[in-house]
Amino acid sequence: MSRPRDVRELMLDRVAAEIRIPVPDPARWQEQLKELAREIRRVYTSHRDIATVSMGMVPTGPHLMDVAEAHLALMRAGGVPKRVAGIAVDTLGMFLDADAVEDTINLAKAPAGEDPWEHFGKYIKQVQEYFAALPPDRYPNLVDMVDELTAEGGEARFEFGLDLLVRGIASYVQEEEGPG
Repeated sequence: MSRPRDVRELMLDRVAAEIRIPVPDPARWQEQLKELAREIRRVYTSHRDIATVSMGMVPTGPHLMDVAEAHLALMRAGGVPKRVAGIAVDTLGMFLDADAVEDTINLAKAPAGEDPWEHFGKYIKQVQEYFAALPPDRYPNLVDMVDELTAEGGEARFEFGLDLLVRGIASYVQEEEGPG
């Protein structure tokens, strides 16, 4: 190992071996892409801090490349153009990494013996109160949308983001694939 990061990359690749990879079904590619994302999230969040290793690196370990290949195979089975699939695989990875890292950070903030999600709920309540008290002439949208900004967390926000990404990727399927 020439660098400390090399050891972490090997650990990440070992963790990636736990990810169950679907066999592409063109009729279900969007749902399978979501299922794969949920699976990656499950594995990453079960290994505290491992997603931080994934940030800023290109997957070169065999298990990580299997996951990248699965993402690409699902998108290509659905007719996603190569250029879009090539960029989308990275975008999905960034979303999954950020979600897992944020969960890890939120869980770590809870005092010993306190339920981490209950602790996070208290924090969100403070944010709601703070936003509601902002001057509405300067922050009209933050004040008006305090409930919408803080209503759902964790799973619901993850599913919303995942749906947003997959719908965005799917919107390119009708485009003809040109050179490159």
